[in-house]
Amino acid sequence: MQVANVDTTITALTGAIGADIGTPFTFNAAFGRFASIKSLEVWAGGDRINGVRVETTDGDAALAGRMEGPSQRFDFHVGERITALSLWGNGAGAYLGAIKFTTSSNRHFDFGMTSWGRKTEYPMEVASGLFVGIYGNFESDGVRCMGFLFYQKVRASYLSEVEFPAQALAEIQITPRNIVEEVVRNGSDSSQTITLTGNYTVTERNDVSYSGNVTAEGTFSTEVTLAMKTVQPKFEPTETTKKSGSIRVSTTHGGTNSYGTTRTTSVQYTIPDAVAARGKTRVNAVVYDTKADNVEFSANVHLELETGARITIPIKGYYSGVSATSLDVEYIKLE
Repeated sequence: MQVANVDTTITALTGAIGADIGTPFTFNAAFGRFASIKSLEVWAGGDRINGVRVETTDGDAALAGRMEGPSQRFDFHVGERITALSLWGNGAGAYLGAIKFTTSSNRHFDFGMTSWGRKTEYPMEVASGLFVGIYGNFESDGVRCMGFLFYQKVRASYLSEVEFPAQALAEIQITPRNIVEEVVRNGSDSSQTITLTGNYTVTERNDVSYSGNVTAEGTFSTEVTLAMKTVQPKFEPTETTKKSGSIRVSTTHGGTNSYGTTRTTSVQYTIPDAVAARGKTRVNAVVYDTKADNVEFSANVHLELETGARITIPIKGYYSGVSATSLDVEYIKLE
């Protein structure tokens, strides 16, 4: 069977079960735009599947056959993939007869002919399990034959260009943390800038869920690396002054087949103090940690497939674990 609009380095095909006659169709959400299927609905007759309709994550839809007879619909959860798939013909070599699959959320779809009994079951290979389309032949009275399309197996993946809208961080919890309380001495005859450095750790749970073109979480290992902005100091020495120091937060969040991970974050701080000759200063530093849940984000997910193909997919979703940290330093001149 000739199948149009399929790049086999990106998309894997199952077999098409039924009769190879009628009008060919291919609906591939991965072709040219890297979307996936978010819902499937099937209509059945006594001796055949009358119609199959799929909807995509980017708002497209297609119907093979006709919407007549009893029906059953399946809506995929975010991150859900097909782990096992079987197809049946109608036993007379004329039409598609039944569809059955299981997902990574242990949910099931099993629907087909309402009168005729099923005969030969055809288990199918599902590659990555990321469902992207259907193909086959149909006529006005039903689906003659049909197969499924999946993304090829994924070898590696990562996210980049992660961005959070400023308004999403407007309402967040702020927690002060004392990290430095120290007297800095300058025993020389000239003014010196003495820099305090150190680090502390924060352990917290972080959750990622995506919606949009392709869902990564719950499908394969995904690493999300975020580096918070460094706040540069603005120091104007007075007998008592406050300023922002320099602080950097480096975190890595990720997981395999889960919706959350617990990670330890290492935070490094740098505090420069301009101390007069033969003088000393008390340095009090407080970190204000903020935590936001269910924050909208946009990013690019990069997939390396086992075929060697590489694709980049823009996604949107919600991230629970966004941390923003500011450092407030108070200098008190003692001599």
